Amino acid sequence: MRLFENIDTFLKDHGEGPVVFCVASSGIADQARNLAASAGRAGVRLMVAALDPKLEKSLAKSEIDLVRHYGDDVPRGYCKFGTSKFKSVVWQRYLIGDRILRAGKRYIYTDCDVVFDRDPVEAVMAELDADPSVDGVFQFNGSDCCTGFFAMKPTEASTGLFTREALEADDFLDYRDDQDYFNARVYRQKLEVRLLDRDRYPNGAWFYANHDRIGDSCRIVHFNCVVGNRTKIRLMKKHGRWFI
Repeated sequence: MRLFENIDTFLKDHGEGPVVFCVASSGIADQARNLAASAGRAGVRLMVAALDPKLEKSLAKSEIDLVRHYGDDVPRGYCKFGTSKFKSVVWQRYLIGDRILRAGKRYIYTDCDVVFDRDPVEAVMAELDADPSVDGVFQFNGSDCCTGFFAMKPTEASTGLFTREALEADDFLDYRDDQDYFNARVYRQKLEVRLLDRDRYPNGAWFYANHDRIGDSCRIVHFNCVVGNRTKIRLMKKHGRWFI
């Protein structure tokens, strides 16, 4: 594990390629460890923005870059879905992503309940760069964007869009979660977004229903659409995607 005191020191050290990152607290340390293990198996260098020191200890043996994203305003431990603490955690992906975009770099964000079957970076970047008018590419949930796996590049529209001030001006905390906000206020309004192929980048509902057909062609699998850490882990184990 390579350790960085903050996102700025990480970005100064990072090379020219896209940043692949997740945000995690110790409450989902087991998912974060499994994501890191799957990334290592796929040859992907993962950056984990750790929200508390306890997670840092849990990931000490993982081959990752770890950024200490600690602060009095960042919750620690497990955060129940829908609570104010949960909302504070999920919004960190955008605030960190904004710092990456301001540094002139592209990024892929992934939730911790994602497993990498193979390296998705080149294919996702090809999707992102295929059309100069596109600001980001997102996982498709069947109707609009899933914000648990997506990529962004620095454009006039994307850079500076997700500062805390801009989010507060949009009353972002009035929404149940970041995905509801994104689809209501950003998708088709503030950013030009393309949706990723659902067979290669399936969300949970699609994978559970179609795993026999698509299981060998997935680049990533997102084990969402179920409630609870233990439920997700059981499904990862059931489908042979638990590596710790």
